[in-house]
Amino acid sequence: MYAEDLDTFLNGADFAETAMAGATPIVGIFDNGHAASFDIAGSTPTFTCKSSDATSLNPGTSTLTIRSSSYLVVGVEDDGTGIALVRLQEA
Repeated sequence: MYAEDLDTFLNGADFAETAMAGATPIVGIFDNGHAASFDIAGSTPTFTCKSSDATSLNPGTSTLTIRSSSYLVVGVEDDGTGIALVRLQEA
């Protein structure tokens, strides 16, 4: 794990925003990229946050509320540096 202060990178005043996991706030960066292939379009929402904040998220059962929309957590990928990529699906 890096010795960097991850709060510097996940600063709500810059790019980060707050998602709610139930009543628990999690600060991270939301991305809802658009993808299209073979005339089929969709989105691939993800939320990047501190790994320590993602430990309580259970794929298939946990939800995050971001920008008034609800997302089902479908995967949590810890990159080993203290950052986790949370893969989401619109609920």
